[in-house]
Amino acid sequence: MKLNWKSQIGEMRSSKGLTIEDCSKKTKIPASFLSSLEIGDFNSFPAEIYSKFHIQTYFNFLEIDPIECLEAYDFYLLGKKTNIINEQINVSDISLKTKILNI
Repeated sequence: MKLNWKSQIGEMRSSKGLTIEDCSKKTKIPASFLSSLEIGDFNSFPAEIYSKFHIQTYFNFLEIDPIECLEAYDFYLLGKKTNIINEQINVSDISLKTKILNI
């Protein structure tokens, strides 16, 4: 059975006898980023370009294909962008209603 990407990185890191702090020092990626990545929490990630670079760097360091993780991250970003657009539309609707109703 193939492990999902979150399980893969934790298993591979452990099998190499490395802690998150060890990996952080060797890859120059902040330990907080690696901790969040290992549990699949993209919320605290920096800008997209840095995050994708860190993901690729960490997966390459662990000798794992990063494609599934990058796809999950892209899906997360799409949802985040969709929410922003929806919020902007709702704000515009409220502004328009206010103008129409002279509220």
